[in-house]
Amino acid sequence: MPLIISILVVLLFPNNAFADGIAPITYVFTKETWLFTSIILAFAIIIEWSLLNRKFKDVGLKINFIRSVIVNISSSIGGSLIYYIYASNQPTVSSYMLDSSSLVIPLFILTILLEIPVLKIFYKEKVSWMRAVGLGLFINVISYLTIMGFFVLWFILAMTFGPRNH
Repeated sequence: MPLIISILVVLLFPNNAFADGIAPITYVFTKETWLFTSIILAFAIIIEWSLLNRKFKDVGLKINFIRSVIVNISSSIGGSLIYYIYASNQPTVSSYMLDSSSLVIPLFILTILLEIPVLKIFYKEKVSWMRAVGLGLFINVISYLTIMGFFVLWFILAMTFGPRNH
């Protein structure tokens, strides 16, 4: 039963299964979503930190980590603003939760649009604007694919090793 409930939650509310702008920072401060959002945000930060470390080894682990945190929090704040505006126009909380899944693609685009200038500012001596665009697209696509792969693996393991109802 817990597996079925988990699958239904992710299928009905796919916006909770993403990071960055798609898992707004405000979700960290709500009782129902803080743990899940914090895990996804931390996962995105670690993935993007490792990618930045591979690209900019000479910058250092600590500085790349701080930059990864700032990049992800900036896009999460942008996502929070969009969710706030969207939620304020919804008649009920349930319609907001059901309808907000339609924001997944626009919020992914917002994430990229917010993170690219921040990456350009942080690595201004090392990347041109074109390379910053490529870097922003690359780290976000890899981050999102990894997180989605994590969910698929989680469901497979849960279905394989989870309790059986006979």
